[in-house]
Amino acid sequence: MATEDIYRESQRRTHKLLGVYLSLLAWKQGIDCVVLEREQLLPFLDLLAMQNKRIDRVKKDVEYLFPHAFSTENSKTSVYATLYLSRLPFTPEMKTGEMTDAKRVEAFALGGIKSAIVQIPNEQEIIRVLALVTHGIADFS
Repeated sequence: MATEDIYRESQRRTHKLLGVYLSLLAWKQGIDCVVLEREQLLPFLDLLAMQNKRIDRVKKDVEYLFPHAFSTENSKTSVYATLYLSRLPFTPEMKTGEMTDAKRVEAFALGGIKSAIVQIPNEQEIIRVLALVTHGIADFS
């Protein structure tokens, strides 16, 4: 297997692990959409910057759980700002215009999509939580 293939497979596993965790979190909180701010996602992925290619890979790897996704960029710096992953489709109005994440969450709610800005634990904590839940040792909280 080529080095790039090994690297991509590692990314895929990390993204899918995050997707499973986020889907349980969404189910538990009764929401349809999770909002992943830059300050949460980059440290989880152990990155200092996010390229569009990586955002596209995250969206592709979790689309079986969150089939609708889009990201926003900082209007001043044109760098990744927020990733929105949803089970329900977004209307064009929800995806356009400059808004804070909190305002966009309000716009989603007006359009019938319950969403929340979420906190992402580190990968080791996600693995620990999912292992305990899947083995019936603890509840997802």
